[in-house]
Amino acid sequence: MLTHQGAWCVKLLARLQLVMLCTLLPLQESPAQDFPFIEPRFELMRDAETIDDQIITALAQDKRGFIWIGTQDGLIRYDGYRYRKFIHQTKQSNSLVGNYVYSLLAASDGRIWIGTRSDGISVFDPRTETFEQLDYETSTNKDSLSVSMVRALVEDRAGNVWIGTETGLHFYQKENKQLRNIANASPNMGLLANSVASLLIDKEGRLWLGSGRGLQRLSRDGKLFENIVVDKDITALYQAVDGKIWVGSGSYGAGWFMANSADTDTVHLHWLDRHSLKGQQLSSQWITAISEGRAEEIWLATYGGGINIVSAKDGQLLQTIRLDTSSPGSLLYDDLKPLLRDRAGWLWIGTWGIGLQRVNTQNMAIRTLKYSANRRNGLSHPDVSSVIELQDGRLLIGTSGNGIDIIDRKLGLIGGYRTHSSRDTNDKNAALSLPDKVIPALAQTKDGSIWAGTQESGLLRLQPKSQQWETITGLPDQQVRRLFSAHDGSLWIGTDHGIARWRAGNTVDVLKDEQGKPILVTVFAIIEDQEQHVWVGTDQGLWIQTRGQRSLKRVANNSATGLVSDYVQGLLLDHLGQLWVNTDKGLHRLKSWDGKVAQFDYVSGLLNQADKNLGSNLLEDQQGRIWTEDAVIDPAQMQIRFLSSADGIDAHTSWNGSCTKTRDGLLMFGGTKGIAIIDANRFTSMAPLPQIAITELKINGHAIAPGNLANSMQGEQFKLVLSPSQRDFSIEFAALDFAEPKKNRYQYRLQGYDKDWIETDADHRNAAYTSLWPGLYQLHVRASNRHGEWISQELVIPIRVLPAWWQSWWFVACILILIAGFIAALLRWREQRLQEQARHLQTLIDASTADILDIGAIGRELTSTLDTGQAFDRVYRQISSKLQVDVFFIGIVDESRAQLNLAYKMEGGRRLPDAAIKLNELHHPAVWCVQIHEDMITKQRHELSNYLGDITIPGDVTKTETMIFLPLFAGHKVIGCLSVQSHQIDAYSKEQIDLLRILASYAAIALSNSIAHSSLARSNEELADALHDLKTAQAKLIQVERQQISLDLHDNLSQTMTGILLQLDTARTVLSQEADAGQSTTQAPTNSNPAANDLSHRGLPYVDRAIELARDGITQTRYMLKQLRTKQTKPTAIDLLDTLRRDLARLVAGTPIKIKVEQSGHPIPLQAKVESAVLNVAQQAATNALRHSGAKTIRVTIAFQPDHVVLTVQDSGCGFDAHSPNFNPGIGLFGMRQRVTALSGKFHLATGIGKGTKVTASIPFIEEE
Repeated sequence: MLTHQGAWCVKLLARLQLVMLCTLLPLQESPAQDFPFIEPRFELMRDAETIDDQIITALAQDKRGFIWIGTQDGLIRYDGYRYRKFIHQTKQSNSLVGNYVYSLLAASDGRIWIGTRSDGISVFDPRTETFEQLDYETSTNKDSLSVSMVRALVEDRAGNVWIGTETGLHFYQKENKQLRNIANASPNMGLLANSVASLLIDKEGRLWLGSGRGLQRLSRDGKLFENIVVDKDITALYQAVDGKIWVGSGSYGAGWFMANSADTDTVHLHWLDRHSLKGQQLSSQWITAISEGRAEEIWLATYGGGINIVSAKDGQLLQTIRLDTSSPGSLLYDDLKPLLRDRAGWLWIGTWGIGLQRVNTQNMAIRTLKYSANRRNGLSHPDVSSVIELQDGRLLIGTSGNGIDIIDRKLGLIGGYRTHSSRDTNDKNAALSLPDKVIPALAQTKDGSIWAGTQESGLLRLQPKSQQWETITGLPDQQVRRLFSAHDGSLWIGTDHGIARWRAGNTVDVLKDEQGKPILVTVFAIIEDQEQHVWVGTDQGLWIQTRGQRSLKRVANNSATGLVSDYVQGLLLDHLGQLWVNTDKGLHRLKSWDGKVAQFDYVSGLLNQADKNLGSNLLEDQQGRIWTEDAVIDPAQMQIRFLSSADGIDAHTSWNGSCTKTRDGLLMFGGTKGIAIIDANRFTSMAPLPQIAITELKINGHAIAPGNLANSMQGEQFKLVLSPSQRDFSIEFAALDFAEPKKNRYQYRLQGYDKDWIETDADHRNAAYTSLWPGLYQLHVRASNRHGEWISQELVIPIRVLPAWWQSWWFVACILILIAGFIAALLRWREQRLQEQARHLQTLIDASTADILDIGAIGRELTSTLDTGQAFDRVYRQISSKLQVDVFFIGIVDESRAQLNLAYKMEGGRRLPDAAIKLNELHHPAVWCVQIHEDMITKQRHELSNYLGDITIPGDVTKTETMIFLPLFAGHKVIGCLSVQSHQIDAYSKEQIDLLRILASYAAIALSNSIAHSSLARSNEELADALHDLKTAQAKLIQVERQQISLDLHDNLSQTMTGILLQLDTARTVLSQEADAGQSTTQAPTNSNPAANDLSHRGLPYVDRAIELARDGITQTRYMLKQLRTKQTKPTAIDLLDTLRRDLARLVAGTPIKIKVEQSGHPIPLQAKVESAVLNVAQQAATNALRHSGAKTIRVTIAFQPDHVVLTVQDSGCGFDAHSPNFNPGIGLFGMRQRVTALSGKFHLATGIGKGTKVTASIPFIEEE
């Protein structure tokens, strides 16, 4: 790459060259003057619904910018989005006078004049959206308009209207609204004929008239028509920008003359005949309309001959455009009538059967060369896959179906290279056959050789003056995608599976990477920089071959500033030496390259177009802008403009690499429908800023005439006044930019109501408001053009909303006075009311305080006792002291028996015996209260059906009317029910019921305390029994342990000590013998050992002492054995089954439940922990069955297995749903499972509603500790 200093010099030189080039550009002939054979792009305005027969008879554009279209079936207004049609309606006098519109005039006052074929004239007023009819001829008024064809309408500088009909010329004076028939003028004004075909007011304000007899001009004094041309029909008149007046005839073609002649003698009409056209002729002599098209061009519309374009300077025929169905975007019909050039430069063309077409005559920068079966100077095939400029200035265009075209800038197609099967016998180059008709790549090297890359046949070369294409071998693949002619004369070849380089001498080198491996990539772009480094864009990233190297190196990216995609589609080296890289996810610009890592600017991100494909091909124009087939990018301003058909781009989908820049600066992009040729010097990024117009006004949902709003434009304000009954309105608007109206954006804001602008698109260009408060508002509307550039000037509409009578100031004042008086009275009444309420509240507070103190005392009294009977008696006494009570009872839920025990019941002041109600008797109010957990309160007996339904009411509740059943809660659990009943209807007030609820709460607490106390007492008894059993078990264990100790002492310690004593006795005997032997041998000292004798004498006392101690130990051991054996009064083994039977029998004592304990397998003594777990699980499971299941039998089985014991406890009770979300396993189940799993056992619970419960515990044997 360039060094810093070298790069700076290159950039400075490039800038100087650019400045010099821009300075010289105006002095050079524009390259756009080439390719005169290219036809402009015509766009069809499709509207078959409103233009029934597709015949356009007249065109006009009014002062606001609307396009008006005359047809044989009515008048149409076009606003860029909608075609609004106006037709004659017999029952409406203010409708269009006739449907066959023949001529149109957009007057300066905004009104539209409509001339019909046989019904006279209507004048459309956009304020009222109605039509006014001009007077027809009558016997009393000879100046009235005759009912005939109105062929021409024109307005003079004073706003007066000249009307040309088949029967004469009329003049409408705007000031006094008088209509005058020129044929009746006295003296005679010298009309050649009464049938007027065309009218024109020139720039000097003079009237020109064309008729079937010739061309006339109104004299300066307005008294006489001067003859200019006689005996030739003049059907069309038009004055060009340069002042020339162009005339069209129905039989003689067209001509022109200068209009500033002082008299008729100096007017010289130049007819466009064969002589003046130098042997050429117009396509038709019937000229229907004349207009200016592109600069210095006059467009002549004909009937039957399409369009003739002639020079505005001398009338020379430049181009003839005819119907061409083989070329999309061409003229669709040869029978033409009206032409209209709008203020934006679009030329509108009305046809006699295909509808409306238009062409952008302002587009001088972009044209598209296309294929046409009817024109031999166009492309031979529509699909352009490659293009280059040859050294001699001609163009080579590679197609995707017909080989190579040779294009001359002035003449068009002059030859080509074809395959043998598609050769043209008239083609002088036809002998040079190609082996492939698809040409994706073209190039020309310095030696003049032409190179063609084919789709299937590899690389071809045509040397200068050669008559045969030669095939180059040695390529990595036969599908050639890209060719590049390097500075050194070599040729780079990019294929679908690798890269190669051709050198002089027909040497082809297949390039490899730095490791010497083939580069299996698809090549999309190749370029060479100033230092002769070659950059290659592929589907696997960017590669480079530095100068002097033979291998290619893949360019590594910085992770933060690298390429966002490795799919490199295009490369460009700009005039500053900067490398541009285009990927499928955006455009990049190389910022630095140190030979290893590259850093890029992500241009797409700077353009707010991140991750978008901006086009595959890259070219730079002479102003430094970067072009793709889809967009133009200005790096200096960092702005982008997307291209569309409105700009003239009409090549459709572009092929990668199908682009080139000519030496004079033309940019070319090939596509599937031709090749776009761009003169970038003529291209401007500016688009016209259209005016905003109101297209529809609706009030209360109904479309109405907009009134003066119809003339609202930027800078002009007309007020909208809404009456009190008109509260809802909507205004539709449109920016009259007809290029691409769908891309226009809109913003509106109602000042005085909206805080911010409301943005919307072209499909929702409507501002709607409802229920505005009376006052003054301003609606501001602004729009953008198709490029998103906002129009600085806004459309402003003042809006006044009138008040209704109830919104007037005097009514509001009266209402305010009344409200003030009412508020004062209300405050006074409120103050008195508050004082009264304060007194009453104090009384209630005093009474409530006493009640609270009383209830508090009652609560303390109730909750202080643990005797349920005493507590219930206290509740009854407190309630009966405050309420009239005929029946009172408290029921306690007995879950084990599934019943509600009426433990305390009073009736008529008498205590009744205890009773019970089954919990499944849901028709009983007390059971319903307990089961549903809700209060049941009735004022009359029949209200029970609201709770219980239509069932028989139990006899014990049929005598009372007012009944209250309150559930007694302990936490979230219902433990009972309290009921108070009276024979009277509606016996208790709300306050008394609230008191009952409080007392019920205290009763619930007392009952809960009593139940808890009883449960505690039972637990203490069970604990005492358990303690007794524990002591008994302890005694048994102690006795067993004593027996074991006794056996150990007898079998081990006693026997051992006896053995020791025997050994000690033997040792003493030996020592004594040694000592005696020593004494007997004193006479023979030679055979004795004095030391041994001494040891024997000294050791004997110690042995005697050991014998004594051993005998003493044996004596003590025997004593201990005697003591242990004398206290062994009970068996040493624990009978597990007997213990379990005794414990479970004690558990069910006093209940009807039968319990059975069984055994299977051979009994094996269990370790203490296992035995304890078996007993605890059995007892807990039986306890649960006793308390909750209502079982009649419980069966316990202990099965002894070789390595484990299995305990099974099964009851015949009600069971429960263990999978219910409300199921609470409780501490019992949790404890059983914990005991079993702590010993590595398995615990299983099987139950179901109505199926009983089965608990199984499997515990393995464990070794003794």
